[in-house]
Amino acid sequence: MNSSGITRIVGVPMFPLPDYYLFPGALVPLHIFEPRYRQMISDLLDTAGRLVVGTIRAQDAQTAYGPSVFAIGGLGEIVSHRRLDDGRYLIWLLGLERVRLKEIDSDRLYRRVDATVLPDEVGNEQRNAELAPRLRAAIEKRMLPGIELSASLGAGLLADILHQHLPLSIAQKDWVLAQRNVTRRAEAALAWLDGIADEAEA
Repeated sequence: MNSSGITRIVGVPMFPLPDYYLFPGALVPLHIFEPRYRQMISDLLDTAGRLVVGTIRAQDAQTAYGPSVFAIGGLGEIVSHRRLDDGRYLIWLLGLERVRLKEIDSDRLYRRVDATVLPDEVGNEQRNAELAPRLRAAIEKRMLPGIELSASLGAGLLADILHQHLPLSIAQKDWVLAQRNVTRRAEAALAWLDGIADEAEA
């Protein structure tokens, strides 16, 4: 299952960022200043505003299209934007889905991919229901003022939102982005949260 109803998008713009991950449900601010990505945002404002955040794995690993990115990315939608006087943009991007990426040729300055949604696997529904309140409480402690969580969010999205806020290693973030099982993601988020708390108290 997936929350957006999207299954595949052809030719979606990609915003590659070093060691940056966009998880479903997360709301993140981005500063757009390079000319090619200013063009991308300008183009997107006339559409549904969807782009893929691709994680650059190593600056020295190159493909025909540019720096190599992780095979799985985060599909997001621009929910708010502000164009500055000098042409830069400040945007808020909402994570929608995990997607598998296949890079294609682009006739624009920015890169494009075909993006196939990787739907969640529910896992253990009873366990998910038990973990959801703990996930929600942990997120609410870390949220920006004025932002409220929807009461309808399940354990999968709650786990992803919490992961976006945690100081995880690259290997952990890779695992989270590739992990489709809701129960495993939820348990991992709380286990890592407990580990971070233990380190802070030590």
